[in-house]
Amino acid sequence: MATFVLVPGAWAGGWIWRSVSDRLRDAGHRVYTPTLTGLGERSHLGGPHIGPGTHVEDVAGVLTYEGLEDVVLVGHSYAAAVLPGVADRCRERLRGLVYVDAAPLPSGMAPAELLPAACARPSPTPWRGTVTAGPCRYRTGTSSPAPSAPSASATPNAS
Repeated sequence: MATFVLVPGAWAGGWIWRSVSDRLRDAGHRVYTPTLTGLGERSHLGGPHIGPGTHVEDVAGVLTYEGLEDVVLVGHSYAAAVLPGVADRCRERLRGLVYVDAAPLPSGMAPAELLPAACARPSPTPWRGTVTAGPCRYRTGTSSPAPSAPSASATPNAS
């Protein structure tokens, strides 16, 4: 059976994968669903000092401290910015990468570079609450609505 590490997108936690992880476990696979620093139930740890580098450390830490090998690393949405960094640090521990509702970013590109220019400029608004950057509005911290969960209908059948 396979070992899966399922990485959530922004404003979510490992719990977002519950239906997928339940099905994978029922099929006999090992599954880990970390929550990234500053997101989901760990939103109280967030701040302007947290970014993709921190999230790479989070996931690499799970692989290292859990002693995981031959891992299928799955990333949803924003996690597309995290997976390549984890692969660079822990290549020998990985079987493969899977992107869900996301795509690998070109080498060296930051997620913010995909936003329209008006949305990507910094905002002086505090970390928690509503952030307005040009015409774009985002909810941050614990006040964010939960995003929709990735579907369990396309659960892989890895051996």
